[in-house]
Formats: sequence, structure tokens, C-alpha cells
Amino acid sequence: MLTKERKKQLDTDLWIIAGVSILVLVIYTVFGREIDNIAVDTEIPIVLRTGSPV
Repeated sequence: MLTKERKKQLDTDLWIIAGVSILVLVIYTVFGREIDNIAVDTEIPIVLRTGSPV
């Protein structure tokens, strides 16, 4: 059985996960076309297109 403290911690974790997921969805909705254009532009180096650290 879950304690009240553990349940509160799990609820907080779920809210964080939901918030980050919604934020990513909004960012992709707004900038999706630009992200896709950068991803397929072969004149931009692959390191910059994938967002990999140098």
C-alpha cells in the first residue's frame, strides 16, 4: 500500500511528465515545419541537424 508521502511524490512526478510532454507537443506544433526543413537540408552539417554535441 502506498503511503501519503509516496503518493504525493508520484503525483508530482506525473504532473512533471505531463507538463514536459505538453510543452514538447506545443513546441513541435509551432516549429514543426522548420524542424523538418532543417532535418532534410543536406547542406547543413549532420552534427548541427541532429543536435549532437560537438
